[in-house]
Amino acid sequence: MRKWKLYLALNISLLSSFATAQWTQTSTQYVTCFGASGPNLYAAGGGISLSTDNGTTWAAVGNFPGSFVSSFAVIGTNLFAGTWGLNGVYRYTDSSTGWTVASAGLTNRLISSLAVINTNLLAGTEGPYMGDPGGVFSSGDSADSWTRLSTWPDVSCFCLRGTDIYAGTDGDGVCSSSSGLNWTRMNSGLTYTIIDCLAASGTNLFAGTQGGGVFRWDGARWTASNTGFPFYKPTVYSLAASGTNVFAGTDSGVYVSTNSGASWTAENASLPNTPVISVSVSGPNLIVGVGRIGDQTGVWRRPISEMTGVRRSEILPTSFAIAQNYPNPFNPSTTIRFELPRGLAVRLSVFDLLGREVSVLVNEKREAGVHEVNFDAAHLSSGVYIYRLQAGNFVQSKKLVLVK
Repeated sequence: MRKWKLYLALNISLLSSFATAQWTQTSTQYVTCFGASGPNLYAAGGGISLSTDNGTTWAAVGNFPGSFVSSFAVIGTNLFAGTWGLNGVYRYTDSSTGWTVASAGLTNRLISSLAVINTNLLAGTEGPYMGDPGGVFSSGDSADSWTRLSTWPDVSCFCLRGTDIYAGTDGDGVCSSSSGLNWTRMNSGLTYTIIDCLAASGTNLFAGTQGGGVFRWDGARWTASNTGFPFYKPTVYSLAASGTNVFAGTDSGVYVSTNSGASWTAENASLPNTPVISVSVSGPNLIVGVGRIGDQTGVWRRPISEMTGVRRSEILPTSFAIAQNYPNPFNPSTTIRFELPRGLAVRLSVFDLLGREVSVLVNEKREAGVHEVNFDAAHLSSGVYIYRLQAGNFVQSKKLVLVK
């Protein structure tokens, strides 16, 4: 069952009276989902907003014409929004083009989740929709044309771990695939099969269920992971993982596990007494979207260290990413940040528009974590340059502008 159906359910919120730290509200907008890409955090609900400062401030991303947004994905300079509506997927590249429909070939427009596999975009859909049974579709990096990969599963959410793709379903539990073509059920020990969210942390996979709390997959079977939750098993709308820390947005607030799901602690002091629909890790902060339509809503931020005691340097990224340099345009120096989920050899170079390498900023092995590199371009003339990160098979480039 999609999240929007669940918003109408009655929920009991049990707030912790023992927490001393406070949440800070940064927006009053109603949030249906978050999407993170490097330092960029996107929020949907009554439009689409972007935060580049870890959820502190927000700015609108164009004039979004779509309906209920279920998920985001980013490939290069393209931002995609999957919607629960007639137009399916929207693409945003820059302010000159705005939001455009990118659903050619999609015979099902009930988009429940988006995922990026290499440079391909996957869309999980739910059926039936105008005779279409649902399933998984694939497109290239611009989503100009979609093709069907499978008519099963009826996807509610995606999660990636290594080369494997996991899909939560609306009543069929969890299934896995290596390509999106063929799917295998993996429901041993799973006693609640309506899955609202999935998250990967190390060797563990976590599933948030409707009315059954959290389950943890150890590679062989699922085990209920509900120690510390209320006396009833909550509906878990959203999960986020960072290292051994797992964060759950539920119908009874925010819960945090610092031991890979073995136990949970409520962290709800100063939050509104409403469900937490979305959670996301952004830099040193946990960002949450609270409330249903008709409730008090908004985006709230809190340092992860207040809830876990873990320093930012110990919170490892879960994917490769390279951020837009800041400031940009710049004169004469700027900072480039990139994230590595594991240690490996890295080359970060700057090229001019003729393809000539004008500077090598990094050419060595770097450990897993968040890295920042200063680029001093005092020796270069004004103009547009390209910086390129290569880390294993991950390669990505972005533009920077030097103005003197």
